[in-house]
Amino acid sequence: KLGIRKLEGNEKGGVIEFAEKNHVNPAWLIGLLQKQPQHYRLDGPTRLKFIQDLSERKTRIEWVRQFMRELEENAIA
Repeated sequence: KLGIRKLEGNEKGGVIEFAEKNHVNPAWLIGLLQKQPQHYRLDGPTRLKFIQDLSERKTRIEWVRQFMRELEENAIA
């Protein structure tokens, strides 16, 4: 639906890899990178790194769910 190829998470953050064709709003993503550069950065054209304290498994799962909701809310057709 969103065009996410892979999502990896660990205690310190993780990586979201997008497909070449995806539905993520680039303007929203750029805004996220500008507002929170300490938490998000691009790693190439299709990979978004996130840096968060996700040491507890429950916290990690909830953070990923919330971030996926934000991606869906800001998706483009």
